[in-house]
Amino acid sequence: MNTTALIDFLQKGVEFIKPTIELIVGGLIATMFLRKNTSIGEFEKIKSGFFQEVTEDLLKNGKITYYEFYKCNNFLKIAKYADEYFKEKEEQSKNNATSQEKFDFDWFIQFYESSSNISDDEMQKYWGKLLANAVHDNSIQKRIYIDIIARLSHFEAIIIEKIYSLPFDEIQHKPLLAYNLPDSIEFLDEKTNNLPDLNNIEIKLALINLSRVGCISFLKSLGGGEINSAVCATFLGKCFHDALTIKEN
Repeated sequence: MNTTALIDFLQKGVEFIKPTIELIVGGLIATMFLRKNTSIGEFEKIKSGFFQEVTEDLLKNGKITYYEFYKCNNFLKIAKYADEYFKEKEEQSKNNATSQEKFDFDWFIQFYESSSNISDDEMQKYWGKLLANAVHDNSIQKRIYIDIIARLSHFEAIIIEKIYSLPFDEIQHKPLLAYNLPDSIEFLDEKTNNLPDLNNIEIKLALINLSRVGCISFLKSLGGGEINSAVCATFLGKCFHDALTIKEN
């Protein structure tokens, strides 16, 4: 299969049985970087998983810019994390029935464009989990998840993990105190009449951003204002957390 055929194959959303990270990564790199004059040898290296060698060669020969090289390297690091997580999921589900998955290739292109600008190693791990889950389960291929994670810092991602580590049915309608996030989380005592303002600026700004992307909501005062010292879980926050979680069967 040549480069054009592979791209056409993926873009038409052909169904695969037990797809792998390598197939997705190879298809994305072929789409984003291979030129018409790229040799068959280079494409064969990509199919074999030698992504780093190919991108270095493309940079050396002036076929990609340094910025493209930077983005591709970031994405390859994310893909390596995704491959590790994906293998975990495959091992966990090896006794389950094989199901067909249909890819939204546009989603993976958007994933590449957003994730390839991320150089922070800890955030790359979160992106890797999202990629692994999306390859394993096409219901994860939602653009809203990319929009959310692209707007998060590592600190904010840790807060999400802490909040949604609790069972959702237990926190869905119960306000949570924000003072000790992300170290700990506790329920608001319903008998408390007045809550002091949250003075930690870092936590406050993180919660404002998490509210902005819909992963939490603030408790409201009687006058309709926000009480930033107490937060509530949201369905979107729960779904996003699930999309970043490598679950055990």
